[in-house]
Amino acid sequence: MGRAGDRGRDFGSIRDIGRKPRGLIITIVINWLVKPFTMAALAVLFFDYLYTGLIPRGDADQYIAGLILLGAAPCTAMVFVWSQMTRGDPAYTLVQVSVNDLVMIVAFAPIVALLLGVTDIVVPWETLLLSTLLYVVIPLAAGALTRHRVIAAHGGDVAAVDAFTARLKPWSIIGLLATVVLLFAFQAETIVGQPLLIALIAVPIILQSYGIFALAYAWAFAWKVPHRIAAPCALIGTSNFFELAGRDRPVRPVERCGVGDRRRRAGRSAGDALAGRLRQPHPVALCGGRGMSDTVPFAYLRPLADPDHLPALHPDYAHRRPALGLGALDPPPRILLLYGSLRERSYSRLVVEEAARLLQFFGCETRIFDPRDLPLPDQVAGDDHPAVDELRAHSLWSEGQIWCSPERHGQITGIMKTQVDHLPLAYKGLRPTQGRTLAVMQVSAGSQSFNSINTLRILGRWMRMFTIPNQSSVAKAYEEFDEAGRMKPSPYYDRIVDVVEELVRFTVLLRPHADQLVDRYSERKDRDEPVATHVERAGLATSV
Repeated sequence: MGRAGDRGRDFGSIRDIGRKPRGLIITIVINWLVKPFTMAALAVLFFDYLYTGLIPRGDADQYIAGLILLGAAPCTAMVFVWSQMTRGDPAYTLVQVSVNDLVMIVAFAPIVALLLGVTDIVVPWETLLLSTLLYVVIPLAAGALTRHRVIAAHGGDVAAVDAFTARLKPWSIIGLLATVVLLFAFQAETIVGQPLLIALIAVPIILQSYGIFALAYAWAFAWKVPHRIAAPCALIGTSNFFELAGRDRPVRPVERCGVGDRRRRAGRSAGDALAGRLRQPHPVALCGGRGMSDTVPFAYLRPLADPDHLPALHPDYAHRRPALGLGALDPPPRILLLYGSLRERSYSRLVVEEAARLLQFFGCETRIFDPRDLPLPDQVAGDDHPAVDELRAHSLWSEGQIWCSPERHGQITGIMKTQVDHLPLAYKGLRPTQGRTLAVMQVSAGSQSFNSINTLRILGRWMRMFTIPNQSSVAKAYEEFDEAGRMKPSPYYDRIVDVVEELVRFTVLLRPHADQLVDRYSERKDRDEPVATHVERAGLATSV
């Protein structure tokens, strides 16, 4: 726990450790060379492997990040309480905690950064350094200054510190207990609402706590360290500094865009992750392309309301995994959805949102791009605009796409065409659309039409995408949605389900072969890449 136990901490006591260094050596090694790394290993083992299928892949990253932060932050204040309960040596406990605090100042941020980097999570340096400053440096400095002022005010009498801390002791305990109560009270709804998730998260933490305690105490026993030193020594390593580990700031997974990458959903607070409360509406990691990664904020993703509410779907007739048997379902297929109207009640957007809910029901990851700030093609020199950059990055991230446009004057809208025009055939040496699957849809104010769908098919073919056979055209769209913007049960909705199911199947079926299917003679010739060399590099199948 936090700083409530910093009363009277005397860093001058560190000078006396030379006579009995073994307990301190165990404390330092366990806390900083063993515990953070075993916690990271357990986090990866459980959330990347043992819990596969129980916890969404993207959410698992946040739990891994939270456990790493927790494992690298040993408690200090409660150690004094435990030392008294185990009849520990108070002077030596003071030395152990004091050294631990000094090490924490310089070691916490680098160790967490190392482990987050190893587990492919973007290092939140600002958060780490600010946490260290707020919860370690400032309280330690305040404690040392207070101690100095108390001694100076009493003519150099060190005993005055004991009297001062005795007066503060009840308030320290109240503050400590209040911190514990508040930490859990703020997450009470999550704890009550997701008991299984909390239990799953608790398992690696409990194993880590008992394992570290056993290791530290066994080491102390082997070295014949007295119980009054060994007990606090083992308990320091078992503890966790929740305030330092649980700051409410994003911890972001590195986005890997290639097929087969394991972590991709974005950033939520590590502290919230440990409590199961995942609140951040917009992910933060952007892909620079397949096999590439960089990180910028998502400003143009539209949040999806009620993603699990499908009132028009009859689940008894829907396959939860429509692509089962056609290929690997992990990682989930990644689908980008584009719509073609900026109206407040945009029916193309409402159709896209229904499709996104269905995609998530079928086990896919979805992103809905919001084109509200997208400039016209050639309006900005060099297309140097954040909305353009983000749209292209989302397209590179995707393995399949859905395009839905209203029909206006017998054609797709300018909003829809602008989005497609901002997706070049080649971008930074990569192809934002080539090899992706595509489903096309349209909405109409009048009778059923297929003009927009046909145009979208032409555009998809031009963008070198695999456009699936099925399609959806919703006539008189204003009659198909209720006041809340949800689609009513109808044959039009059933067709959207058909299209989404088919898109998932084609995406899973084609994604292992997408690169090979779009491998071209003309491009190999332009690159001066003979077939033998090219085949070895790309791993394509050949026949002799």
